[in-house]
Amino acid sequence: MTGALIGAVLALLAQGETAADNTQAAPAAPASETEQLRLRLDQLATRVDQLEAEKIQREAEAQAAAAQQAEAERPVLRLYGFADAGLQRIMPKSTSALNLTVPSRETTFILGNVNLYFDAQPSESWSALIETRFTNAPNGLINTCATVGPCKPQSTFGYDISSPVGWAPIRWGSVIIERAYLQWRYADLLSIRVGRYLTPFGIWNIDHGTPTLISLMIPNFVINELIPTQLTGIEALGATAFGDWTAGYHLHVSNGRTSGQQDFTDDKMIGARLYLRRTYPLRWALGLSGLAGRNVDQTRVVLSLLPYRVGRQTTVSQREIIGGADGSLDAGPFRLRTEFAIRRVDYAPGQRDTHYDVPNAFNANRLEWNAYVLGAYQLPWLGLEPFFYGEIYRVPTFLSEGAVMPSLGFNIHFTTYAQLKTQWQMVHFTELPDIFSGTNKEHDIHVVSTRLVLVF
Repeated sequence: MTGALIGAVLALLAQGETAADNTQAAPAAPASETEQLRLRLDQLATRVDQLEAEKIQREAEAQAAAAQQAEAERPVLRLYGFADAGLQRIMPKSTSALNLTVPSRETTFILGNVNLYFDAQPSESWSALIETRFTNAPNGLINTCATVGPCKPQSTFGYDISSPVGWAPIRWGSVIIERAYLQWRYADLLSIRVGRYLTPFGIWNIDHGTPTLISLMIPNFVINELIPTQLTGIEALGATAFGDWTAGYHLHVSNGRTSGQQDFTDDKMIGARLYLRRTYPLRWALGLSGLAGRNVDQTRVVLSLLPYRVGRQTTVSQREIIGGADGSLDAGPFRLRTEFAIRRVDYAPGQRDTHYDVPNAFNANRLEWNAYVLGAYQLPWLGLEPFFYGEIYRVPTFLSEGAVMPSLGFNIHFTTYAQLKTQWQMVHFTELPDIFSGTNKEHDIHVVSTRLVLVF
């Protein structure tokens, strides 16, 4: 309505000016009348500006009210998780030393992961995440036998004294804290985490969960602890997007490897991860990760009774440098993942840890590395996804210097939250670089696993 009024006034002014130019005989409009029209026009323009400002203010108030309402309705605590169960068969040769740690060579039904997440976000900037895993451990665990003799699985059988009868049978298990951290978010480019977090290294350790990983088998840089999979400390992270590109970083300071929760050195572990991603025309990512720190273990020694004095004796002192590179590619139904990790370990003289807890067998200074490549292709029907997984590592053990591990797998994606994973893998122990030699083949092992995975 206001716009129409201004248009009418402008039309009258235009008509008046045209008449003055083209009709010499027509009398000119009085100056006072023209000034009144212009004054009226100014008043109308001012009113339009006021209405526009009021409209902007109303919209801002409405947006603020909507944001406040959304903030009030947002759940402070969310619970979600995943679980997987299935069966597996581990088949070491009868001559393999791995019979020491493999409890059964027969097909066994398995309850795998039962992971529950507690995700709290009381405000837009503050949050906390706790991931727990419920297990039956240590029931059935076999401790390493350092001497010849029987080596029985551990039993957690007991009687529930709080049951109505007082002796109902139970088998206790344990709860593993995968991660538990508090987070403050300033912007996309900066968030701060404090607590226990997944080590930002490569692809597998960050993807972490069975639903997001393609392979069931775990890379050996995790199994053989080339990296600590979790760290307790402080982490800064962030990312920025520009067009189809995203660049991100992780910087962290932590206790590093510790035998318990306490750190016996002020020489903290520091680490970083940088990555670059692109979403178009193909989805791909490249990453670099690194860690460096010192691990110390101590024992207490009574120096004297009168006066009572206790000293601290360092039993293990190692310094390590870890590096890694990773790449991923998603091209339609094809998925490619690859990682490389390398670690250098050096001990102080006389302060070495034992090799797999075997008495008087100490680890040496060493260079370890591990690499794998994984290719998967999702077929156009029934959610079928076959994949190939190949891995090689050099981690000197009492079995061999290293191993190669070819593997084949098959995933079925029923829905976005349910899938079935099946994988076969052979571990061939050998001396590098002759990876196809028959050296140490008496320790070779085959593994077949399948898991039904559900996200909830």
